[in-house]
Amino acid sequence: MLRHVPKFGTTRRSSLHLRAAKERQALKGIALNGFGMEDDLRTSRESGFDYHLTKPIEFQKLESVLREIGSSGRSTGPSAAGNH
Repeated sequence: MLRHVPKFGTTRRSSLHLRAAKERQALKGIALNGFGMEDDLRTSRESGFDYHLTKPIEFQKLESVLREIGSSGRSTGPSAAGNH
């Protein structure tokens, strides 16, 4: 289980690690950081994350993402916390 990938947008190794883990098993990645601009969403997507939430995290948004993952198991790519 992949628990934490520090600085996901800054290292190629972190991105490769996440993608390799997702190839071995059905995983959904949730990026959590303090930035939510379009470039940050793009970086999340390119790094292999399926969702992007911003700090401070709102419990209801996290709960919504977890419900979506649990019910559908699919996503179309990282989306801003406001969309979940």
